Amino acid sequence: MLTTVVNKVKELGEDLSYVVVNNKLHIVVEDFVGFKPNGEEIYRAYNEDAVEDFLAWLEGQAQEVVYDYYNVYYLEGLTVCVGYASYDI
Repeated sequence: MLTTVVNKVKELGEDLSYVVVNNKLHIVVEDFVGFKPNGEEIYRAYNEDAVEDFLAWLEGQAQEVVYDYYNVYYLEGLTVCVGYASYDI
């Protein structure tokens, strides 16, 4: 399942990034660029429809989903944690 999910993440190109640690897949939706000189946040345009489709697919594969600051999808033999770059600023 890990390979299948990673391949779907890769299909979205720069809109998602990921790292695997101890059979837990951490995915970040890359929606944040940085800050303007005045401190205002700069958001990145990304393919929201494609990301939402991926998340719906992931939810359909999951045995359980915990919705919180980061959403955690429990699949058979794999845990996937999804967050947005803009959450981490």
